[in-house]
Amino acid sequence: MRKFMLYAGAGLAMTMAFAASAASPLTRNATISNDLASRAAAVAEESLAQRGLSRSPAGVAPTHRALRSTGPHIDVAIATKPSSSPVTNSYRAYPPSCIFDPLPDIIARNEINGPVFPSQGKVITLAAVRPGVSNPTEDVMAYVWRYPCSSGNSVTLLTLVRSAQNAGRTDTYPLFPGIRVTQGSSQDLFARAVSEPNTVVSYVSADTPFFDRGTWVLDNFASNDASTDYWDFNFPFTLTLLNFYNFPDGGFQDIAVNSAYTPADYPGVAPGGLVGMPINGYLTGNFFDPAHSGEGIDIEIGEVPDSTNGIRYLALNWYTYSDDGFASFITGGGPLSDASNNNTATRSVTVPVKYRLAGGFGGNFGANTTLLDWGTATLKFISCSTLQLSWQSNPGLPATAPGRGPNGAGTTGSRTWTRASSINGLTCDMPPLN
Repeated sequence: MRKFMLYAGAGLAMTMAFAASAASPLTRNATISNDLASRAAAVAEESLAQRGLSRSPAGVAPTHRALRSTGPHIDVAIATKPSSSPVTNSYRAYPPSCIFDPLPDIIARNEINGPVFPSQGKVITLAAVRPGVSNPTEDVMAYVWRYPCSSGNSVTLLTLVRSAQNAGRTDTYPLFPGIRVTQGSSQDLFARAVSEPNTVVSYVSADTPFFDRGTWVLDNFASNDASTDYWDFNFPFTLTLLNFYNFPDGGFQDIAVNSAYTPADYPGVAPGGLVGMPINGYLTGNFFDPAHSGEGIDIEIGEVPDSTNGIRYLALNWYTYSDDGFASFITGGGPLSDASNNNTATRSVTVPVKYRLAGGFGGNFGANTTLLDWGTATLKFISCSTLQLSWQSNPGLPATAPGRGPNGAGTTGSRTWTRASSINGLTCDMPPLN
């Protein structure tokens, strides 16, 4: 532990020494001595550079440099003062509605499968804390993989796994590596590794301890600095992990993600590359069929207040018509999967639907209306803007009820509806580059 304290002290001293000047993060051809003080200086430079990238300068509107043939992406500035409403992160690398905390786990997941880079993982040598050992390191397995989102996009994740004999140990443990990305003509530049998705400025610093396996999402820094770029991880790229020693490979260890994201590579993908999205609050809104204006459905995805298990629900109000042309509505809802368990995210839900009678305008009726079982509705969100709705109405509905078949028979059917509105601050959309 004394050696670790000396190392930490050296890092602090170097941080103070370099605070007044621009940081110079380690480059692939640099030579550093394999001693704690030199390594601490390199890590301190890394930390200073990342800190500078984590905030956009006040009053400067970010412009993304052209990375591929899609051309430059220009967006509004990240807010440098409190906003009157939530602001979308224009630098994000993935749809915000696709993934949430906790991150999916490559080992324990049970619903998503697909390519892993490399296919069997790669042994990576990381710096470590091990009292009494000079230049301590630990080998871990590294995997880069993608989590499918809607309409041909994905989230890219890094998983690091300690060996069975070291998993969970706290007397010795590895330190998180430095992160670089190469894509196109942009080589060995910064990217964010984040333990909690849908953030703007947070990142995991080099040399952060971890004690078991862990998963981090790869994202962009909200910065136009030349030390980073606007990455699109749906395309091939190389992820480089640094241990800030001269070994192996000069401390730069590469993982080639040598193919683009292809939805067809993943089970559960429908023809045309359409994946049912995890049903969450981003999908709350109004949906309708533009070819039949005047009918639509309100969707609310909520969470029960003070629920210790994160109990979530979907509620719907379907505004439609009876066969005689009079406006009517049916309502329904039901529970979704436990919000704390991302491995069983709900991607399709069937809920009971009710129909009410004996009401009146403006409360001009008794204490209650008559509540009838109408049938069921099944909802699946193909993308942020597309809802697949199917239904099964019960036989024997009243003559004035919507969805009543000939001679009181039940009916079945399906519709594909388009989003008309969303909730402020919970915009469900695709990454700026598609």
